Amino acid sequence: MASVELSAELRIVLFSSRTPLQTIVSSCILGRQVFMPAECSLSQGLKNHEETEGRKVSVITPNFFEKDLTQQHIRNELEGYVCLSCPGPHAVLLILDLEDISATGVRIVEDLTKYFGDDILKYTVLLLCHEGKEEDSSLEDRLRKDRNFREIMDKCGHQYHLFNKNSMEAKPLLERIEGLVAENGDRYFTDNNYEVTEDSIRKEQPVIETDRVKKIDKWLRKLHCMYQGEEMERERDQYLKSVRADGEEAEMIIHERRFAAQAMDNAAAGNKGLAVRVLEGAVLGPMGAVGGGVIGAVLGAVVAWKLWRR
Repeated sequence: MASVELSAELRIVLFSSRTPLQTIVSSCILGRQVFMPAECSLSQGLKNHEETEGRKVSVITPNFFEKDLTQQHIRNELEGYVCLSCPGPHAVLLILDLEDISATGVRIVEDLTKYFGDDILKYTVLLLCHEGKEEDSSLEDRLRKDRNFREIMDKCGHQYHLFNKNSMEAKPLLERIEGLVAENGDRYFTDNNYEVTEDSIRKEQPVIETDRVKKIDKWLRKLHCMYQGEEMERERDQYLKSVRADGEEAEMIIHERRFAAQAMDNAAAGNKGLAVRVLEGAVLGPMGAVGGGVIGAVLGAVVAWKLWRR
């Protein structure tokens, strides 16, 4: 299922079991250095933006393909990724290191199709990272020798792009992404998961917008008291640029609610270790600005549940 994209935003999702590769590709696409967490916590994911040739480009980097996660945990994480990439991605890049293709790559494809269906593969390109000169002919040799590589390529319909992680040349990669978008009729991927989440975000937006207007008005009054003339205008313009769009705030709220519910479920199930890792993600991850409130709510609910059990 797909929906016509009306906005000027290009949403790209990067899946990989290797955080350094996600960092390299994110930096290449956005044209600036992107910093990823040194250690991946459960429910961490990053969303970065940049203006490229008059178009807003958003890069979402889910960071949860760990070997020890159960299918339910992976499903929970994919739900969080949906919040960050609503109303749906134009392109999904599955990043692989040609020198070390493992069964994890196969599992990522299987997990994506299990949750989103086979249609997600129409929007997926294998990004094959290498350090030197790589030719298509050498890929044929790899396909014959490497069963994991062959299985991944077959599942993705041999849609791939060679990426030299040393040169980090952005233009060919961006052209490949734009080509994929054109092949899909300038549409982005969507399904029932996205439609339900997008509906939740739409319901949050009026409340968020009302609160946002109040906060902006209050802060502008402060600026008028603190500055005058050109200095005041400069500070005002800088503040307005920094204000987060209401739609993205709604994404954060929906993401955090699911995040909190997941931690509560883990605590209720007696999985203390996993609950702690989820709460660490709220502190260390990109949602840290609202993580404190979420943690308080989660801990309060967990304490109440334990007292009730007594």
